[in-house]
Amino acid sequence: MDVVPEERPAHSGPNRPSDRKQPRHQHETMRQFEVQAATELSKEPTRVSRPESNGPSTIMKSARIATPAPEDEPGFVVLAQGPVLKAEPAGPCPRCNRWEEPSCDCHRLKELSTLFNAAMIPALYIKATLQPQKTHNESSASLRRTVTAVQEWARRERPPEQGLLLSGPNGVGKSFLMAALARSLTLEHGIRCLFVDFGNLLLRIKATFNGQGLEYELFESLQQPQVLIIDDVGSHRDSTWSRAVFQTIIAARYNACGRTFVTTNLPITSTGAGSFGGFEKWAGPHCTSRLAEMCFWFHVDGPDRRRQPRSRLSSNLPHKA
Repeated sequence: MDVVPEERPAHSGPNRPSDRKQPRHQHETMRQFEVQAATELSKEPTRVSRPESNGPSTIMKSARIATPAPEDEPGFVVLAQGPVLKAEPAGPCPRCNRWEEPSCDCHRLKELSTLFNAAMIPALYIKATLQPQKTHNESSASLRRTVTAVQEWARRERPPEQGLLLSGPNGVGKSFLMAALARSLTLEHGIRCLFVDFGNLLLRIKATFNGQGLEYELFESLQQPQVLIIDDVGSHRDSTWSRAVFQTIIAARYNACGRTFVTTNLPITSTGAGSFGGFEKWAGPHCTSRLAEMCFWFHVDGPDRRRQPRSRLSSNLPHKA
């Protein structure tokens, strides 16, 4: 699969540091933010001419959307292998009787499955897809708006400049949506993604202490994907060090113009003074300012789908004879 490199200046358009105005979120409510984000995502992508460069290509590259698979070409089988999901073609290609023949169009299936396998999507989300699904009656309007925004982001031919930041209580589907997005971007669009649980990332970084540069290599690996998803930010034991790790990652992605997605339980309700509540208190004003430019912000509300009624739980428990 051919990947079309796109040279991107560090900051293009009206948001250059030299002429950046006060963030609009200082005068908008979160609802206005969500309406603006939905409007922007529904627009056709703007074609921007990129300056040519003779130097090495930047980390970030935009990929063409993968062409639809022919009807006689097998799809994918997604399996849970250990803690993460793995994909492989559903069967041999009926044209070449295999799926690794370079001269056959089905060779791209191997490339797409390799991208999916490198995304490290947790095995829990094996059923996560962006296919249209029936919305539960108890689903909130904010959840429906967020689902629409994620679907719009995924179907764009060229990835939008901004990612998404989803905030809300436990069990409303934020991580599920991000896993579904990673699945769509890798298997359907050929875009390199990485799904990272923030708590697990902190443990991995601690494991590299005194590891002769392994910590730096781990941070570098977070800058390579075109799309980075950082899940469950701020829900683990708080510390100055954990906040510094997050701030370092966001600063690097910001400078590289990386598409970044964040989920968090921390509140982001906007006020007239432009504060983003608990999230800004945790992440700091500088990091929050960068994320305000990097992401569309959505507050997701709704019931905790992990909590079943007590009657259903008790019916699944073993009974004494």
